[in-house]
Amino acid sequence: MVRQLAPDKEFPFLKSVQEAFYVRNEDVTREKVLADLAGSQNIDRGRFLAGFKNSAIKQSVWGEFDRARQLGVSGFPTLLGQYGHDRITFTHGYQSTGGVVPMIDEWLRRLPVGISKSSIG
Repeated sequence: MVRQLAPDKEFPFLKSVQEAFYVRNEDVTREKVLADLAGSQNIDRGRFLAGFKNSAIKQSVWGEFDRARQLGVSGFPTLLGQYGHDRITFTHGYQSTGGVVPMIDEWLRRLPVGISKSSIG
């Protein structure tokens, strides 16, 4: 929903949701908690709450959950890589950077010559 209301705040909002859940043990399934987090990112709280009743936005959000399931995401955090049609799962669940970075570096080394790390999305 934040993507539709304030696309430039999508990742800061996601970070605030994760901090609320993992650090402050807040129930991020509650509308009020999410609306407060949106407000803290200068996203209009009223429009955010209205999005919970908007069927098109609900459908879009459920579509993203379905897409995640199709990609094999069954828990969080999950880190995936994709180049063209090739996908790799780096982690299901927490891993230290010391464990993940070497896997990503190896995957990037295997990409076709001429592909730079900055062109991977």
